[in-house]
Amino acid sequence: MKLDLTSLEKALKYHELRNTTSYTYNYEIAEEIYEIAGAFFIDAKHLYQMIEAKNE
Repeated sequence: MKLDLTSLEKALKYHELRNTTSYTYNYEIAEEIYEIAGAFFIDAKHLYQMIEAKNE
């Protein structure tokens, strides 16, 4: 994952979906969030590894 426009757009989408989970009980939205959660985990793990590498 590079820190570029695509990464920013993904981060904003993750943020939007995170906020949505706080107050929705809509099945379709929950399904969308569930489908994207795996990608979020992978991106978050990669970002963590990038930060760790910079701090070494």
